[in-house]
Amino acid sequence: MKHLGLTILTYVALVLQSGAGQSLSLGIARPEFLSAAWAVVLLTSTGRSCLLWAGLIGLLDDCLTDQPLGIAVIVFVLAAAVAQRVVPPRSDRRLFVLPPMILTMIFPVLMLCAAARILVSGRAVDLPVVLMACAAAAAYATVSVTGGLVLWRIARRLIPSRPAGSALHRTNRFRLLAK
Repeated sequence: MKHLGLTILTYVALVLQSGAGQSLSLGIARPEFLSAAWAVVLLTSTGRSCLLWAGLIGLLDDCLTDQPLGIAVIVFVLAAAVAQRVVPPRSDRRLFVLPPMILTMIFPVLMLCAAARILVSGRAVDLPVVLMACAAAAAYATVSVTGGLVLWRIARRLIPSRPAGSALHRTNRFRLLAK
């Protein structure tokens, strides 16, 4: 069931990134919905499934650029492997700790992808502009992920996991008959 949710999230992120990315930009902050989906994968998955999802999201990110395929795949998978060792277990995550943690996960990934794409293309770029653009995009993705997690936690508290009165009362009839 978790993989179905991640599939839907990745699809929505891909559609938003490819279709509405330019119209949702705020100044130099362009939305990085696939990076936000990658952060959600890191927060919800572990082990090989996390690395597989990171590679898939990296491939989708590469497909949306005009650069060679593989740059984002490598960066996303390596960053996911490092984050699995560094990020605290799920029980230690508080809501006020999540935004700085998400920002510190997304910003290096965006910076490494931008640096690798600049090196591959061989063009001259102003480094402070690239840093500011990556920081703004990471902040945008952090706000998106944190807002989504806050809404998810509110929805989980408001919607009961079981309808009232649906608890089954089980008895062991054989034990009752034996007495």
